[in-house]
Amino acid sequence: MSQILQAPALPRRVAHIGNKPYWGCGGYMEICSIDLAHHRPNVDPTLAIESIRAIGKDAFAERLVGSLSRYFRLAHLSMFSFGPEHRPNLLGTSSTLSARIAYDTALTYLGSHYQSDPGQHVRDAEKPDTQQVHVQYQIASDIVDTGYRINCYEQPGIVDRLSILQRSEDNAWIAVNVYRDRSQGLFSRSDFDALMTVAPILTAAADRHAQLLHLAKASDCSDHYALIARVNPRLSQREKEVCAGILDGLTAKQIAKRLGIAPTSVITHRKNAYLKLGINDHKQLFALVR
Repeated sequence: MSQILQAPALPRRVAHIGNKPYWGCGGYMEICSIDLAHHRPNVDPTLAIESIRAIGKDAFAERLVGSLSRYFRLAHLSMFSFGPEHRPNLLGTSSTLSARIAYDTALTYLGSHYQSDPGQHVRDAEKPDTQQVHVQYQIASDIVDTGYRINCYEQPGIVDRLSILQRSEDNAWIAVNVYRDRSQGLFSRSDFDALMTVAPILTAAADRHAQLLHLAKASDCSDHYALIARVNPRLSQREKEVCAGILDGLTAKQIAKRLGIAPTSVITHRKNAYLKLGINDHKQLFALVR
């Protein structure tokens, strides 16, 4: 029987990046790193093939969950890319228990709680090295930020998380997270070790998936985006994307899903765009571009 990861008392809880102890501001955690320049883990060829075939498809996250379920039990999966200032974009969610819980929790995380994620301090601490893959373990009860712990863990019934982090070639960060529900208990040491062996293929697949999503989003809103850019070049990229979505007839939730951001962020960008454009609602936006 595998041993459950149980932490000693919090004052003694130390994580490691390589051989160095690490203290995360959002709680104490365990981190192991893989140096791909010197070590290539043995990867299940079936997982590699399944991951590659799913890239760019709507069911990408769902297929990853199916593949990972062969290695260990998991409740939910979420994937994010973190651009400048570590602001996340949602790449996809899936679940073995409730797709709604996985998606809603990801949106809650996107709203503001990502700033309390200990993984942010890992990204801040790391040098721009695309050959380093980090696997982080976080127990919900260790999370210091109360709002983050309650809204993203306790309310949806999540007890812990295993997270894979890697910097991509375009200087963004890719995060693939798997979670356990309270009905399943904590991840075990063998679960952690199993994820270490498949981590590089997961981040590589997620990175390529993110690139394809970016191209698809650009294609979806290219015409209206260009139109908005001509009307007012001072709008930020996000403000132009949101206005393009409105012109495409999408709701705030649909725009959020297209862009991989929270609906609340869409509302904020819409408000700022309208202010710069000197309008008050979508009808005036349509009139302006016409």
